[in-house]
Amino acid sequence: MKVLIITGGTLKKEFLVRFLKAHAFDETIVVDGALDMVSELGISFQSLVGDFDTVKPSVLNPYLEQNGLYVEKHCPQKNETDTELAVNLGAAKILDGRKDPKKDKGEDEIIILGATGGRLDHMLGNIHLVYKALQEGISCCLYDEDNCLFMVEGFKQLGKEAKNYRYVSFLPFTDQAEGVTLEGFLYPLHDAKLEKGSTLGISNEICGDRPSVSVKKGVLVGILSRDSGWTKHCC
Repeated sequence: MKVLIITGGTLKKEFLVRFLKAHAFDETIVVDGALDMVSELGISFQSLVGDFDTVKPSVLNPYLEQNGLYVEKHCPQKNETDTELAVNLGAAKILDGRKDPKKDKGEDEIIILGATGGRLDHMLGNIHLVYKALQEGISCCLYDEDNCLFMVEGFKQLGKEAKNYRYVSFLPFTDQAEGVTLEGFLYPLHDAKLEKGSTLGISNEICGDRPSVSVKKGVLVGILSRDSGWTKHCC
C-alpha cells in the first residue's frame, strides 16, 4: 500500500502537480495548512488530519461536511505534531492492510511532501518520523523539489529514480553505523564505520546500474539531492 501525506512545510505548487502526475497512491492524507494548496489545485484525497489552526476556515468548513472524507481533528495542545498524527494514521492503514488477504501485497510505503523548509525544528522532527515508520517495517521518504530523504537498516537497493539526482549522501542516524558497504557508487565503501560528527558519507555519486547500500548494525540516513536548476530534473 502506498500512502501520500501532504503537509504544511515549504511546497511549490508546480512540484506538487508534477509529482502527482508521476506517482499513484492508494491513500492520500492532507495535513492542516496544506489544505489551502490542495483545495486550490482541486486534488482529491481520502483523509484530513490536524488541529486546523493554520488552514483558513473558509477552506476547511466545506470539507468538514463532505461525505466519505475521514476527518481527524485534534486539540492544538497535544504531544504530537500534525504530521506525526498523519504518519500514525498512514501506518495504521498499512498495518491493517497487511492483515487483509485480499489486499495487494506490494511494497508498503509512506511518502511525505511539504516536510522540509521553513522551521528547522519541524523539519528535524519530520526526519525522526521516517525512523518511526522504519521501526514499523514501513519504508518512508521525504521529498521536496531537489531532495529525497530515506533511511536504511539492513540492505537497500536504490531504484532507477535515484539517477535523477546528482548526489547521494549517507550519514548515521544512530550514534554509529557499522559494516557499511556501498556498491555502484563513485566512492565505494566496504565494511566501514560511519560515526556522528563526521561528514565522510556526503556527496557521493552513482556510477553503477544497481547501486546498493547495506549496514550490519545501526541506521543510516540516505539523501538523494541535486542543485536547484540542475538540468536532469524530474520528480
